[in-house]
Order: sequence, then C-alpha cells, then structure tokens
Amino acid sequence: MNVLNNMEDKCEVDRQFFVHRRDHSRRWSAGVYYLKQIDAADTRLYQNQTVPIGQIADAGVAFQRIRVNLRDMILAKDTTEAQKYADTIKELDALIVTTSADYEKLIVSTEMQTLFDEYMTSYEEFNGYRDQIMALALAGKPDEALTTLRGDAFASAKSVEEDLDAMQQMKVEQAKGVPKRILPLQIRQPRS
Repeated sequence: MNVLNNMEDKCEVDRQFFVHRRDHSRRWSAGVYYLKQIDAADTRLYQNQTVPIGQIADAGVAFQRIRVNLRDMILAKDTTEAQKYADTIKELDALIVTTSADYEKLIVSTEMQTLFDEYMTSYEEFNGYRDQIMALALAGKPDEALTTLRGDAFASAKSVEEDLDAMQQMKVEQAKGVPKRILPLQIRQPRS
C-alpha cells in the first residue's frame, strides 16, 4: 500500500511542477511581449521626437552663424576677406537646407507641418535680404548693407527665430504626449 501512496504523491508533485512551469512560461512570454512593446515605443519616441529637436537646434545655430558672418562680411577690410565670409554663408545655407529637408521627413502632425511651412517661408524671405546684403558688401557698400541688416533683414531674422522656437516647443509638447498615447501598458496580474 505504501508504494501506491508514494505513486500518488509523485504524480501530484509532477502535476504541480508542470502547472508551475506552464504558469512561469506564460508570465515570461507576457514579459517579453511587453518589453518588446516598450522598446518599439522608445525607438519611435527617439526617432520622431528627440532627433528632430536636435535638427531644429542645428538649423538655429547655423542660422545665427549666417547672421554673424553677414555682419563680419560687412566689416571686412577687403573683398578677399568678404568673399571668405560669403563662402561660409553658402556652406551654412546648404547645411540649413539639408537639415530642414531631413526634419521635414520626420514630421508626423499637420500642426507641425504648418509651422514648418511658415518657417521655410520666413527663411526664404530672409534669404532675399541675405543675398542683397552680400551683394552690397561685395560691391564695397558697407553702409547700405548694414542698414539693410539692421532694418528689414533683422525683422525677417526674428521671424525665422520665432518659427524655430515654436517648432521646438511643439516638438517638446508632442514628446510629452507620446508616453500617454503609446505606453499605457496594462500588464495583467497572473491568476493565483
């Protein structure tokens, strides 16, 4: 009789072991599933929110460098020095165009697209003044170039700065909302 009791206990232990193993596998699978979801959401947050904020900052820095080089170009002692600044301005403009194109590819909302379009319009307006200032500086007319730089070009530059700031603020607000939209994971508690 003792052998039969031991067999029943052994079967019960085996059954409990397999039940425990099955429950453990389910929890492990659920954990892996949710970790993959969190990883995907984190990647989307980085690619769609963090990277574009850096691109906006890069465009802003390049824009300010253009303004500084315009001023230095006006104050240049000769045409050779002025041409050096003109070349730098062209390189910075190419950087802004490239960065802006990369940024536009990552726009995910119509509000941001509207702000981006306003920024590009303001930047193109500033480019007209920039080209005018460069032509005056290279022609040896620093007073006229400085008047343009401090007049209409200044107002246009402020508009570009405001657009860049608005885009950056909107991107930060969008990034704050992402965890609320993507990450509300409700992990079910295992049954006892």
